[in-house]
Amino acid sequence: MDTRSKILTLEEAAGRGVETLAIGYFDPVVAAHVSRLLALKGPLTVSLLDPAEEILPARARAELVAALGCVETVIIGDARGKVIAKRTVDFTAADLDTRQELVERIRHRSET
Repeated sequence: MDTRSKILTLEEAAGRGVETLAIGYFDPVVAAHVSRLLALKGPLTVSLLDPAEEILPARARAELVAALGCVETVIIGDARGKVIAKRTVDFTAADLDTRQELVERIRHRSET
């Protein structure tokens, strides 16, 4: 299966009903993201937001997230209010923390 077929625009996703909507930046996708998504269990739709200063373009992040077996659909853009979700989980704050930890780890390694 070409997992890129899991990726939708906001217009394509509008009005759809989804079980769980996970919202985040996923920039870049790391193991912590996979763990968070797996913990949600069930069919997942991911709404991919753009951080202030992205590391990877949205399309690249969408393809990486879509490749995860636990993810049913990826929507590029803020799907809140666009799709009908039984449950919404917002990972944006955790994503920013994860990203900052990664940046600090890389800086520390480059200094040694």
